[in-house]
Amino acid sequence: MQGAIGFAFGIVALPILLWAGVPLSVSVAVLLSAVVTQCATGAWRFRSSVVWGDVLPMFGYRVVAMPVGVALLALLDGMGLNYAKAAVGAVVLAAVLANAVFRPAPRERVHRAWTPAVGLSSGVLAGALGIGGPPVVLWVGAHDWPTRRTRVFLWVTFGMLTPVQLSVMGWRFGWPVLLGVAVGLASTPVVVLAGKLGADVGDRFSRRQLRGIAYVLLAAVGVGCLLSPVLGR
Repeated sequence: MQGAIGFAFGIVALPILLWAGVPLSVSVAVLLSAVVTQCATGAWRFRSSVVWGDVLPMFGYRVVAMPVGVALLALLDGMGLNYAKAAVGAVVLAAVLANAVFRPAPRERVHRAWTPAVGLSSGVLAGALGIGGPPVVLWVGAHDWPTRRTRVFLWVTFGMLTPVQLSVMGWRFGWPVLLGVAVGLASTPVVVLAGKLGADVGDRFSRRQLRGIAYVLLAAVGVGCLLSPVLGR
């Protein structure tokens, strides 16, 4: 999904891990670790396109709000897998709806009030579920930046927060999270290969077709997760 449409790795990976019975905190550690190498290598490759005046404020708001999300993660972890799935389902459906509806005219700058709103909400979502991307992706989509500047902004923004978040999670949850980090890092080659395969598949469809297929699949995932407390395992 990530290779085909450019986003949704965490939105797809997290429900799969939860359905497999992996605790929420460990699932978040796995998915964050699985993509941090990609973010780092992509950011380094296109480092000349990084605009730090855009990156640092967003990172600051995200890192401030992230511990609040980790506290919510601990709460959800204690409630059991079905309620964790329901929370993920609500976020997935909200992300799909926002991406389908929110289509602002791209501009060089958006109102400054959006930066703290997006950064804080993204930090909470990242800390709680490892899915902090949707608000930032929407914010970036409102800008008329070149493709390289857009991509490297996302890579740097996500990559900078991940080590900080994993450190906080390791301190809070202990060795299970550290094991999840090891599994995530070990799965990096699979993630890279799948991304390339997804890109090849994506080239066979128009952008509109891909987004339509993606929205249907993601909506189905979101509904399935949201109904987990009712349906049980």
